Amino acid sequence: MSVDFRQRTPAEYAQILWRRKWLILLPAIAVACAVTWIVWSLPNVYESTTLLIVRGPTIPNAMVPSISDEDLSMRINNINQQVQSRSSLEPLIVKYNLYQEERQKGAAMDELVGRMQNNIRIDIQNGEEHNGPPAFRIAFRGRDRETTRAVAAELASKYV
Repeated sequence: MSVDFRQRTPAEYAQILWRRKWLILLPAIAVACAVTWIVWSLPNVYESTTLLIVRGPTIPNAMVPSISDEDLSMRINNINQQVQSRSSLEPLIVKYNLYQEERQKGAAMDELVGRMQNNIRIDIQNGEEHNGPPAFRIAFRGRDRETTRAVAAELASKYV
């Protein structure tokens, strides 16, 4: 028992689509509305980034040994631990009124400091990677544009 199918024409395909237009349009409209609503309801998130370049010593190498990239990374990590400690971040949270909603709900300061630590990113760039001097980027994410910029600048000043 063999069944032969005839070749359909483009006009027949157009008729099939036209008859099922609501089965195609309604789900497409529903998905578009849902995506629009979700995107519209997302909070604004800003990221401020600062690049700090590490200059080599101006004193001759005979007097002071030069700093290797590993030594530089270790020093930056030590400074990073100090800057991201609770004693350093808690005054910033209070000064810039960060995480105001969470503070009003009674969140513990340790939780807020942990959240701020997650919003800080530090990327160390060796001089060999980009054919320049060693550098590192400090980035901070927040919900207010000016506050985010100010916090990133104050974090960068702590590294200087």
